[in-house]
Amino acid sequence: MDNFVKKILPVKIRRATEGDVNDWAEILHQSSENIYSQYVSRDYMDNNYNIEKLKENFLEEVNKSNGNSELYMLTVDGTSIGILKIGKPIKYYSDGNNYYRDDIDGIGEIKSLHIMSEYQGKGIGSQAIFFAENRLKELNYQKSSIWVKMQNSKAIDFYVSRGYQKTNYINPNTNDKAPSMVMEKSLRVKLKEDNHQEREY
Repeated sequence: MDNFVKKILPVKIRRATEGDVNDWAEILHQSSENIYSQYVSRDYMDNNYNIEKLKENFLEEVNKSNGNSELYMLTVDGTSIGILKIGKPIKYYSDGNNYYRDDIDGIGEIKSLHIMSEYQGKGIGSQAIFFAENRLKELNYQKSSIWVKMQNSKAIDFYVSRGYQKTNYINPNTNDKAPSMVMEKSLRVKLKEDNHQEREY
């Protein structure tokens, strides 16, 4: 019977700092190669998801003080095994168009969630989503949103299983040529603290 019991690894979630630059870039690089390279061109991956570019983007963002995003590290037993970014959705994209709601007040976004492949399937993603939703509630958002690549059926199924719904908001003109869709979930229900999860802001 024990073979059928899923082992849940408790995860610690803390704010990212400049000192996390190497771990952040490595985790995002590995995850992106495993997922996006299946339907994103090699040239785009090499230009946008190389380690040095990811380090540069991280350092630029972690030092911003505009409050639009919060960056977090997911750790297990002191080892960085995942990354999480949440905040306020952007309204206009690089092509100047708005592919989401006209009114995004009250809507938060899970902008990025990546977990190293060897730590997937251990409940870490669920704990990260739980943390993100509670943090968005603390920031007074009533709804959580996330952009998901339409080819990424595994991610879509994951979010559906956690109460997210597909919407008709689609960006067909992404820079990587892989169309994305918004998924949403209401945050009106009071969420309880998870004993498996440590929180640091």
